[in-house]
Amino acid sequence: MPDRDPIILCPLEFERKVLQRQLAATGLRVLCCGPGKEGVTRWVGLNRNPEAPVILAGLAGSLVEELNTGDVVDLEAAVAPGNVRIETSWRLPASCGVPRVTGTSSTRLVNSRPARRALHLHLGCSIVDMESLAFAQAAHQRGWTFGILRGISDGLDETLPPGCDQWVDHRGRAAKGAIAASILRTPSLIGRMRVMKKSGEKVLESLANHITTSLETRPAS
Repeated sequence: MPDRDPIILCPLEFERKVLQRQLAATGLRVLCCGPGKEGVTRWVGLNRNPEAPVILAGLAGSLVEELNTGDVVDLEAAVAPGNVRIETSWRLPASCGVPRVTGTSSTRLVNSRPARRALHLHLGCSIVDMESLAFAQAAHQRGWTFGILRGISDGLDETLPPGCDQWVDHRGRAAKGAIAASILRTPSLIGRMRVMKKSGEKVLESLANHITTSLETRPAS
C-alpha cells in the first residue's frame, strides 16, 4: 500500500481547488471532506477502505515562534489531551527539508499569542488546526497508511478575523451569507480577505510542490 499513489484530502474547498490545480499533472485524487471533526468523520464513514495512503492537507496556525506564515510542516503525530500521540505512517522524503512536528486540533479559533503559547506548553505541539486529531484517530483505528501535511496560514502573533471559522459551510465551501455579514460589520475585511487568500494560495502551492517531489523520489516498485 505505501507505494500506491496517495489520496489528498482537504478540509476546505478552497484548499482542494488550489492543490488540484497544482497537482493536475500527477493524476492524484484531490478531495474535500468538509471542516472540523464532523467533516472528517463523515468522509471516513463513507470511505472505510480507501486502498491507498490518505494524506490530509491544508492550512493551520503556528503555536511556536519557529514556524511562520508560508512554512510547510509534516506531522509526525497528532496529540490528544493527556499527551496521547497518534503517529502518522506516511511521510515526505527527508530531501524535501520539511520540518517534522506534532500538531493538535481545536473546535474553536485559538487566536491570541497567550492562548497559543498555553496550548503549546500543555501538549508540546507546534501547530493547531480543526481536523488533524480526528483524522489521525480515525485513520489509525482503521489501519490506514496516512499522513498529515499543513501549510502555516497564521503565525504565533497573527490573529484571524473574528468569526472567520463560520465563512465555510459543512461541505467546506464558501458560506456567502456569513461572509457578507462579516463584511457589512467590518468593510475593511475585504482587503484582509484578499491578503489571506493570496497567502493561503502561496503556501498551498509550496505544499503541492513537496507532494510532487515525494512522487518523483519514490523508489520504483
